[in-house]
Amino acid sequence: YSMIFKRRFRAISGRCRLTHKIRGVFQLGNAFYLKAKYKDAILAFKESIKLDPGSAECHFNLASLYSDQDENSKAIHHFEQSKDLDVQNSETFYNLGLLYEKIRDTD
Repeated sequence: YSMIFKRRFRAISGRCRLTHKIRGVFQLGNAFYLKAKYKDAILAFKESIKLDPGSAECHFNLASLYSDQDENSKAIHHFEQSKDLDVQNSETFYNLGLLYEKIRDTD
């Protein structure tokens, strides 16, 4: 089953609200993802969440990674966290909907 997620990862941009203390770890997670080092990327995003649990961007990227790895319950958890932290981000709602649809189709 193949899904296309809308804008898979968030890069640092003017819209991104990362705190200074997690910016480097977040960038490291994105770099690991681009080099297909998914386990390292997951560890980096987990660390960024430890440093700032209120970062919707970090939860979003970790959810996307978990979804890529078919770890659906973890992906849902972090998409839900991202949604709760940033209710105006339609990308999170879209990806969460796709993930619920994927789970429904495999049942």
